[in-house]
Amino acid sequence: MKRLKLYKTIEKPRPILMSFRSWDLYEYPNLPKSTHNIWRSNKMNNINENPSKFDHCKLVNLKVYLNSEVYPYDNLNISYKDNRYALLYLMYARFQESYYRNKSLPLLNPNDFKDFAPLVVVDCSHQNEEVKKWTY
Repeated sequence: MKRLKLYKTIEKPRPILMSFRSWDLYEYPNLPKSTHNIWRSNKMNNINENPSKFDHCKLVNLKVYLNSEVYPYDNLNISYKDNRYALLYLMYARFQESYYRNKSLPLLNPNDFKDFAPLVVVDCSHQNEEVKKWTY
């Protein structure tokens, strides 16, 4: 009887509210007071290195947690050393296309994206409408 009641509850198109068992909060303890930040690199005071080129920080994966939804769902398996960054470039190109509403070529080609401006863009605009309504 309880199982049938549970199935009927799940089939209804409405949110099911439940309390959290645990909640994780990660925060940066010392937020800067200014709008500018300088990231030091191993290229300072070295004339053989080009400081305008990106220092790859061994980025392998990235997740954005938004109201218990995870973006992107799958692991990215990024490796700049092995030239596995096409998924990041695709995410960048798709966001640019959706944001500017035109299908022109991205501003950066894949090589410039890798060397000069590797951006990680996670588009969370295509989410469940119920998630957008909740406020905390």
